[in-house]
Amino acid sequence: MKKFPSTFLLLLTLIAACTPTADKNTTEKSSEQALPNTATTSSAEPAASVTATPAMTAPKGTFSYQIIAGEQQTFGYDIYSDGKLFIHQPNIPGLPGNNGFKTKALAESIAQLVIKKITNGEMPPTVSVNELKKAGVAL
Repeated sequence: MKKFPSTFLLLLTLIAACTPTADKNTTEKSSEQALPNTATTSSAEPAASVTATPAMTAPKGTFSYQIIAGEQQTFGYDIYSDGKLFIHQPNIPGLPGNNGFKTKALAESIAQLVIKKITNGEMPPTVSVNELKKAGVAL
């Protein structure tokens, strides 16, 4: 009869030892490239977002962007922080699908808007449909 309690304790110990734990700390590596169109900032502490995690804090330093070619003769942009790729956006943000901007000028205006949001501490730097309309993006 005494064997049952010890077997039960052994079983509980095994279950506890085999229970997986999740590590929520992740890091991303980014590539480094030299780019034009730089903007230097000295932003204040980034504002916290409801969906922000510790990994989603706005970097400080020099930001730049590069207009990139997209599918079907459209354009997107890459945003760099101190020369390192920070955001790769080949399509229009905030809209379903994979359509890029119809002109380089539209892609450039939204890239500048996103850099402004980052320097103001808005992370993630989401772009609303109203902001796209205001910039002249055809929806």
